Amino acid sequence: MGLVTRKLGDVVILDVRGDLVASSIDEVAIRQHVKAGLETGIKHWIVNFAAVTFMDSSGFGELLSSFISTRNAGGQLKLENIPAKVRVVFKITGLEGVFEIFDQEEAAVRSFFETRPPGK
Repeated sequence: MGLVTRKLGDVVILDVRGDLVASSIDEVAIRQHVKAGLETGIKHWIVNFAAVTFMDSSGFGELLSSFISTRNAGGQLKLENIPAKVRVVFKITGLEGVFEIFDQEEAAVRSFFETRPPGK
């Protein structure tokens, strides 16, 4: 399990590797990375799931906590490249409707800077 942090312009991408489960939460520390970044003014976050093989309720808690902290600080946290096996759990729990989820990194990054019509 691990976490690699990359930056593309004003967007920080967190590449999560392995299982996102209770025993690995301290090792990955998505919440800690996001909190530290928010304190320095980083507002645009993407969590890349391309190398995630499994996720339990602790992993979902870590994501939700990071999502709420980011939103409360005026930022956005989005997800990308969620494998089908993990995506099913997002769908079943209803969290697919909470997070903006992208299949391609380019689309996820671009979404932070697109203007949307009022009311959308």
